[in-house]
Amino acid sequence: MKTLTLIGVALSVATLVLIDSISNPAFTNRSGPSGGRTGSPGDGGATCALSGCHTGNAVVNTPGIITSNVPISGYIGGTTYTITAACSNGGSRFGFQISPQSSTGILRGSLVVTDATQTQIVSTKYIEHRNAGTSTTTVGSKSWSFNWVAPTSGTGAVTFYGSFNYANNDNSRSGDVIHTSTLVIPENTTGIFDRADNTESHFDMFPNPVANDNGSIVFTSHKSGRAIAELFDMTGKLVMTLFDRDQVEGQVSENINFNHTTPGIYFIRLTTADGSGTKKIILQ
Repeated sequence: MKTLTLIGVALSVATLVLIDSISNPAFTNRSGPSGGRTGSPGDGGATCALSGCHTGNAVVNTPGIITSNVPISGYIGGTTYTITAACSNGGSRFGFQISPQSSTGILRGSLVVTDATQTQIVSTKYIEHRNAGTSTTTVGSKSWSFNWVAPTSGTGAVTFYGSFNYANNDNSRSGDVIHTSTLVIPENTTGIFDRADNTESHFDMFPNPVANDNGSIVFTSHKSGRAIAELFDMTGKLVMTLFDRDQVEGQVSENINFNHTTPGIYFIRLTTADGSGTKKIILQ
């Protein structure tokens, strides 16, 4: 009887361990996934729809999940904005991970938690749900919000990449549906033209007007560092990057080919270790 009792206890323990190993995985990510699950190019397109995680359904691209209060004219560097993620039309429990990134995965701006009960930041550049942020009072929908401090002026458009789990809450990893969504926020570059052609620009464009698509940017660099020249149209939209390279001290004459850009009025912004300046140019 003693032997049988010990065997029975062992079987009971083994059964509990087996049940625990089966059921607990369904809850492991309630506290938030590891970083790099936004579906962004920088994250290699990875989401939580992978082996050992939430499988069984195809990833669904769902526009409009991520929204913001950034004006249509775009963000202003260093300004704080509110970003909202709202899931709807499915799911009994929800999870998310969002990151504002460049195409190579570099964090753009900074993330700020505004609801520490439901959201958290991991690995600096990802914001995601916490355990308390997975449940919902309205079946089929869930939302979260957080703040974003826009990056410095000159960064350009920023893309928010997000992955969202619409879970069926059946204590298993199967049957859940992963959605992805993006939000592109442009930079408000209107202000860079306010002082175009003034003496603070630190460079010249020859000839101006530019004929036959060819010209030269001439400037003197007093410090070694990165030199970036960008071409904007009248609306402040970035048309192309003319050059982006390391620059040593000294005078520079950089030949530019505008690649048959449509004739009109444009602005060139040159950023070096000495500062940034803007010139108005005419392409004929």
